[in-house]
Amino acid sequence: MMVRCSQCSAKLPTASCAGSVERLGTEPSVREQQEEVRVNLKEFRYEKRTVKVTESDDGARNKMDIISGVINKVFQLSTFSLPKNDQRTRKMEEKALEVYDVIRTIRDPEKPNTLEELDVVTEKCVEVQDLGDDEYLIIIKFSPTVPHCSLATLIGLCLQVKLQRCLPFKHKLEIYITEGTHSTEEDINKQINDKERVAAAMENPNLREIVEQCVTEPDD
Repeated sequence: MMVRCSQCSAKLPTASCAGSVERLGTEPSVREQQEEVRVNLKEFRYEKRTVKVTESDDGARNKMDIISGVINKVFQLSTFSLPKNDQRTRKMEEKALEVYDVIRTIRDPEKPNTLEELDVVTEKCVEVQDLGDDEYLIIIKFSPTVPHCSLATLIGLCLQVKLQRCLPFKHKLEIYITEGTHSTEEDINKQINDKERVAAAMENPNLREIVEQCVTEPDD
């Protein structure tokens, strides 16, 4: 909600000024705020030049300080944070597509189809978050073909193995079954995100052979 100061007429995002305020309706878009702040900043600079502020005029000085701080802060946020956020969002989307490109060709353990062809994984099932220091958190939510699928744990294991092998960047991995798509999703989620269980499973020669068949690319 935007407000207008009754003393200085500046439009502010909060009732920070000393005067009474007037509600102006719903908050405008970021671009509208940015343009509005530019105009208000010009008006403030003009007012600061024309109003004589003396050492004894504490009220005028306080008013100027409050307006200056609020306008400059809003101006900085609206000018610089939006492009930075857009850039970060695009980067995360590119990373998510890179992850999806790795998992989409994993083959189903019992059907002659890939996980992509069976809609077990889709582009929307991958989320990437920036952890800083060139490290990323990858969250994957896959959907078994049936709620009682006995191979859901094996599919999760295949996702773990292939991503650990193929991703070229530093990452942490969390794999879950999409909520409501399997009858024992909580138990399976714990199993496929337990590093010790995953390592123990890959020591089983029969299970390892199945995983290798699922994750190996056709041209490998």
